[in-house]
Amino acid sequence: MSLKIIYLTGATASGKSCLGKKLAEEYGFHHLSMEDLERSHLESIREGVPFVDEAIRDCVRKGTMIPETFLDQYDTVPAVLQYYNHRAKELAKDQPGQRSWSLEIAEKMLREGLADIRTLARLEDKPSKIVILEGLPQIGVIWEELVKQLKDKYTGLTIVLQSSRRAVKERHAARVKSLHDEGRFFETQVDFTGRAVQDFLSSMSREDEVIYSESNNKDSDGSVRNKDANVSEAFNILVEKLGNSRVWRDLTKEYEEQRKAQFKAAREREEMWLEPSQIDEVMRLMDAGLLVKEEIEERTGLRLRW
Repeated sequence: MSLKIIYLTGATASGKSCLGKKLAEEYGFHHLSMEDLERSHLESIREGVPFVDEAIRDCVRKGTMIPETFLDQYDTVPAVLQYYNHRAKELAKDQPGQRSWSLEIAEKMLREGLADIRTLARLEDKPSKIVILEGLPQIGVIWEELVKQLKDKYTGLTIVLQSSRRAVKERHAARVKSLHDEGRFFETQVDFTGRAVQDFLSSMSREDEVIYSESNNKDSDGSVRNKDANVSEAFNILVEKLGNSRVWRDLTKEYEEQRKAQFKAAREREEMWLEPSQIDEVMRLMDAGLLVKEEIEERTGLRLRW
């Protein structure tokens, strides 16, 4: 099964993970997070890299690099072991800014993640070929090269999530629970990820579609103006914006037909106790591209049972 990718990006704490997972769940797509991939690899390292040779586990316990002779047993060295060696090498140099990523590691992690999705899709009989890929390594050259290498899998649609600086700061503080150097650390992180997102977007071609989840109006300090929306509101805003995308409409055409079929089947079984005028109103909204159950309920004041 050949997978197709929608990129989902945005500055730190802009809601990528939460909205990306919700979007995938609602539309039956797959969700893959680069941050989750990195986190799972780090967890494997902390646990001693399970299912590998004991000599390799001993290197991990001691924090030393794994010799190449130990890795020769693999036809393809797992990304987690390459990731460990990369971090161990950079830690030995005391270069914390370079510990996490290299192009080779990022690509291997990503391809392993996509392979896992294909396997899971077969096991769960989940036919969707669409993957919402959330976040990418925030180093411009790696982004640029990964985009080139994944060009054949790209749908042509990138989603950029935006939030006001104040809202992002509140989410970030809640995430880390305490910021010892709140001002300097937060400002540096937001500025860095903001520049990285722009670098990433500059690698897109003019034919590609970029959908922003919020208004592009700027505050006096240059940040994007955004009301404090809860997850449901933010999701509805995003879906509404995606309705303007030709690529998105094409990708969700099958989903749209399934939703309409569900509604019609429920109506035929008399499971929906609606007046004819109410049914007409719901069908009109669905024909207009409004397919999220909660938003239809909000617009109509009805409670749907599908």
